[in-house]
Amino acid sequence: MIHDKDYRIANQLTPSIEKEPIISLAKTFDAFMVNRIDTSVLLLWGGIDTAKESVLDHLAYHLHVDEYDTSYPIDVKRRMVEQSIPIHKHKGTPFAVKAAIATVYESGQLEEWFSYGGAPYRFRVSGITAPLTGVADINRLVSLINATKNKRSWLDYVQFKRDIHVTEYVAGAVGVVKYLVINSDLSTSLCVGMTEYASAAVAQATTIIINTTLNNDI
Repeated sequence: MIHDKDYRIANQLTPSIEKEPIISLAKTFDAFMVNRIDTSVLLLWGGIDTAKESVLDHLAYHLHVDEYDTSYPIDVKRRMVEQSIPIHKHKGTPFAVKAAIATVYESGQLEEWFSYGGAPYRFRVSGITAPLTGVADINRLVSLINATKNKRSWLDYVQFKRDIHVTEYVAGAVGVVKYLVINSDLSTSLCVGMTEYASAAVAQATTIIINTTLNNDI
């Protein structure tokens, strides 16, 4: 097995040309190019996951990636290049539309007219949760859909889904009022010595009425 970094033209010459001056020319070319070729990009398709942004831009041009934009984040570019062949292969089908939407917006659902009561040959795209920065994003999405759908189907509208998180505070108060009446009769003669103390206390009371009858002889 020959690794990319070990490949030499001079060692791969066919018998028909393996002679001078071809051998010397091949060795000279090998020596010249050994430090000038980045072998990590020779297999571009296998290196999409790690390819530089400039490489992705060139691949997108040669693969005719629909609605490719050099201003996209690199992760979006990577997905668009990676999915370009399957999308072109299935163009005109719901699969191609959904795959194209997923490359840019990651989420999104295509619904045919009969699933939501629309007119025949119509469809809609819903459930997109990606950030929406303005009208340009919507126009770009519509262009991407039109580039991958079939000619007889028409886009009704696009729905963006947003989750809004709101914190609500609810407070309440419950009051309990107790009305207590305490009656005591101290009219009976008591011999208590020098001093007599009478008291009453009730806990958890809002209003307390104490009615007491005292004997004046005490």
